[in-house]
Amino acid sequence: MSEIHFFEFEFCFLIAGIHVRVQFFCVLQEGLADLRVRRVLLHSQDFIQIFVQHSLIIMGMFHLLTSLLLALSFVWAEVPAKKHRRGEGLIIEKPAQNPGVKGAPAKATGSAAKSAEGRTLDRGGAQAANRADTQAPADPEATGCEGISLPQLFALQQAQQPDVAAEGAFYLRRENGKGQLVWQVAANQAPQPLKTLPDVQAFRSSPDRKSVLVLSPPGSIRTLALWQGESKPLVTIAADGYVTGAVWSPDSKWIAFTSNHTSPTNFELFRYDIASKSTTMLMNLIGYNEVKDISPDMKSIAILHADSRRQGELHVWQNGRIAKRWHNEVDAYESDAAFTADSKSMFFTMIGAPGTSQLMIGVLASEATKPLETQNGPVQRLRLSEDRLRLAITVNNKGVSEIRGWEIDESGRLHRSVKLPKAGGVVADAPAVLKGMQPGDMRFFFTRSTPSSPSQLYFWNGKTEEAWSPGGKAQSIACGPSPTFHTLPARIAEGIPALQYLPRVADASTPFVVWVHGGPDEQARPDFDPSISYLVSRGYGVLALNPRGSSGYGRGYERYDNGSSRAGIAEDLTGAAQWIRAERKNASLPVFLFAKGSGAWLGAQALASQPEMFRGMAALDPIWDPPKWMASLAPYARKYWNPEWEGTPAVTVPTKNTVTFQTSTGLAEEELAAVRQSVEFFEQRSVAGGK
Repeated sequence: MSEIHFFEFEFCFLIAGIHVRVQFFCVLQEGLADLRVRRVLLHSQDFIQIFVQHSLIIMGMFHLLTSLLLALSFVWAEVPAKKHRRGEGLIIEKPAQNPGVKGAPAKATGSAAKSAEGRTLDRGGAQAANRADTQAPADPEATGCEGISLPQLFALQQAQQPDVAAEGAFYLRRENGKGQLVWQVAANQAPQPLKTLPDVQAFRSSPDRKSVLVLSPPGSIRTLALWQGESKPLVTIAADGYVTGAVWSPDSKWIAFTSNHTSPTNFELFRYDIASKSTTMLMNLIGYNEVKDISPDMKSIAILHADSRRQGELHVWQNGRIAKRWHNEVDAYESDAAFTADSKSMFFTMIGAPGTSQLMIGVLASEATKPLETQNGPVQRLRLSEDRLRLAITVNNKGVSEIRGWEIDESGRLHRSVKLPKAGGVVADAPAVLKGMQPGDMRFFFTRSTPSSPSQLYFWNGKTEEAWSPGGKAQSIACGPSPTFHTLPARIAEGIPALQYLPRVADASTPFVVWVHGGPDEQARPDFDPSISYLVSRGYGVLALNPRGSSGYGRGYERYDNGSSRAGIAEDLTGAAQWIRAERKNASLPVFLFAKGSGAWLGAQALASQPEMFRGMAALDPIWDPPKWMASLAPYARKYWNPEWEGTPAVTVPTKNTVTFQTSTGLAEEELAAVRQSVEFFEQRSVAGGK
């Protein structure tokens, strides 16, 4: 029986003697199964007769009714006070938080949740009316996160690049867009800064844990410096070129690094001796090169090389020459490599079938290679323990990180896989693996970022993970949106991967932002992004798109947008807008673009080809004119980007429906200002109907 029928019977019974309409709907017990649905028009003079004839039925119904009303009264009394969420205009219960990646958004509660304009939503939360006239949130500074202001949201500290220290771990702390090297001595203790620098991009600690190499800052010039304790000054090793990589010798007495400081387009191999403070060129190399590892016997150096077509090769330097080459089997600019404990072989990764990769081992004596394990995504980082008897890798499985590890012998043979944490989120750096463990044991430091937590330092003790942030508790905003994963239909069989973020209350009128990353070979992943969190807190749904040309889905997918093919990728953006409106069942739903770098070029193409699809675009550091942008780059960078951008023309800037932001310092304040003004722009375009 539906609840409206209950209330009709209650009303009619109390005012018996007036015209009464009663409806029974399948409530009879056994013995009365022949009665189904009756609709009876009652008059006052017939009421007593009908009451006597059907007294048992009416008494049963009355008992059922009173029981139901009593139960409803208790439930109503127990409902906690609702909270009014800014920006949504809906009375909802604050949902339990789900820090996981695939959490579903909470739905509105209550039988008659009302919008700010007083419109009543149905029980499913569907409201087909266009939301162009919806009022903006009362507080534009609200983040949706209790106790966290908007500036704090954008300035949260993030831990990166963990490394094993003598006691505890080194890691790079990023705050307000800049990096500072810090040292965490033990769990539950505050981190101690080693050296304050304007901006640290990367570092490597020496095997004896007494010194640290520092790469700083990013840009066309990247300096390599040596820190040997607070009592000694920072020693600059290379300051007049771009250093692509640097590694310590196993005895901590010298450093191998690759830099272009003697040639604009060629990254050559150098050696720096700690004692003499002298630099020696080991070999004049051609093109892009990045040093990866030095063998335990210190006779071989592994180098990742990329040719002019961005094809990857793995080279091994020995005795002043390149002694070994593995051609076109590695991912240019991405692969890691590490020598085995006996110095006779080397681990590396190569691209496999679409969407997969291979963990490989190469034998130096014969140049033979052997596949060890197939991974269901690109292997992004590879690392050995200091004794080289434990191997850990991180795999990008459709955006989500997985950590895998093995016990190995001195020749590199995999003995057994080791139980490791199901990382989830994004583990951007290689785990820092400890040495000297028992068989079957593996311990390491790692960092992880999720939509609800900036990247934090953790320690895997062999059984469970421990947070190594101050106080032993991971810094979490505890309210970040959790995305759901989708594959959008497209003309290619793979489809277009995307992550959808929804506000706590989402209905058919929720405006959307299609988020387009830069790169162009970057990837939208389920990690912490304060801009997305802010947009969602302001009531916008966000579809973080990975259009063709994005990384993480295989070499073929990444090359879909090269050169003159790039213009056709704009249909991935317009297709995303169509998908959103179909999913929300609202053909007039306001959809906007937020695009970074090369993504703005795609956005301009989409606005030019189908302007009706989007109300407007916010462009952050856009590349409107690729030829002009390429000409502004350093020679080595121009050579790197040429296969990606060659043949791509300038695009007409859509000034009528686009707002542009240029950043220069890389500070969090600049991104915060840009996303604030973007929301204001979106709201203005919504009110104006996109005109």
